[in-house]
Amino acid sequence: MIAYLLFASGTSIKWLAVAPAKWSSIAHAATDLEHHLPNYIALFIVFAILFGIAVAALGQRVA
Repeated sequence: MIAYLLFASGTSIKWLAVAPAKWSSIAHAATDLEHHLPNYIALFIVFAILFGIAVAALGQRVA
């Protein structure tokens, strides 16, 4: 629903859709993480909210 509303308003969730790049060393992985850290944090927050809503809908405590 949120994705549709963003799409209808002319934006998208492309900034949120982040996938880790292939890497061959820890340094390359750290560089990729550094460049996409805000995206990973935003994705975590969105998933936490969505799963919290689902848990609440099932009648469990969200703590």
